[in-house]
Amino acid sequence: RIILHAIFAFAQRQEIANANPVQFVTVAAQKARERVLNNTELRTVWKALMPPVAIEGAAISACVAYSVLLAMVTLQRRGEVTGMRLSEIDREKKLWTLPGTRTKNHRVHVVPLSELALELIDAALSIRTDKNDFVFSSPRLPGKPVEPKAMTRAFGRMRHALGLIDIRPHDLRRTGTTNLTGENLGFPRFIISKVLNQTDSGGAAAVTAIYDRNDYLPEKRRALDAWAMRLLEIVNDEKRGDNVVTLGA
Repeated sequence: RIILHAIFAFAQRQEIANANPVQFVTVAAQKARERVLNNTELRTVWKALMPPVAIEGAAISACVAYSVLLAMVTLQRRGEVTGMRLSEIDREKKLWTLPGTRTKNHRVHVVPLSELALELIDAALSIRTDKNDFVFSSPRLPGKPVEPKAMTRAFGRMRHALGLIDIRPHDLRRTGTTNLTGENLGFPRFIISKVLNQTDSGGAAAVTAIYDRNDYLPEKRRALDAWAMRLLEIVNDEKRGDNVVTLGA
């Protein structure tokens, strides 16, 4: 509706069209999605996708499986994860710097990497057959990353095979956010918005964010480290020590 309105408004200005047929067309508001995976579902998804993947009736490559797991741990968008480059990662500082060309709000976004995230990245690199700058290198398109839709398709096949009801890759971000702001972890929503790289509402804070690449970096690191530990607690169905991280447990 927005695109057609703009086209016909231009056509009217150019005297190509006499009227704008969508001027008074309304668009029904879409209900915001609220699906959050419970602990059992999170555990099921993690264990099902941990390579070697062996889900009856759902063929999923290890490369794509690792991308879903990393999205679950970092809470970043599917296209940002599947397009991850080695040149974006600072191993020493445990940081992943996304350039503005790869983010939704077109701003540089720095993501602290937990030990669990680094283990998943190393695991994905260990199975690559095409040695290029992409962590999740496409097995079909040399020199290209796995496409975001490959994650969505794999997630759908897994969902149907395991009988999981109405879950999508983007629900992982909502699930992580809900856990982080919940009673167990208690992080403020403002910090989580920084983790998710959500657009600032405006003002001085928004202007500063454009130039400050370390925008709330310590707070983001604490949040993502806490989420990684909480996720492992859920996956292993037990409490773990603060310094224990086990990828395949």
